[in-house]
Amino acid sequence: MSCSSFDQTRPLVQVKGGDLQAVCDCGASFGGGYGQSKSCDGGSVVKTPADQPACVARFESIKSTCTATVADALNCAKEAQQCNFTGPACQALTACYSADGGA
Repeated sequence: MSCSSFDQTRPLVQVKGGDLQAVCDCGASFGGGYGQSKSCDGGSVVKTPADQPACVARFESIKSTCTATVADALNCAKEAQQCNFTGPACQALTACYSADGGA
């Protein structure tokens, strides 16, 4: 499944199983694959998930009230690779995690 073949309007809370694995693979590909890191100005470091199971587990921990879509997740991955952690897609995704360390 290619990155462009997703229904990008689909809410993340509805994405399960193989579809979630594919979203993870697609997002990781924007950063060169799993387990990659990139330094940004100011000392920040962007890291892709260590592996697919780690990515899936992170998405499975989103709040049931999350309104972020597949497009938000993929666009946040792109924003992060540009060292933009406060873009609209990343803000939508960050709101899906509990403040106690889910993000």
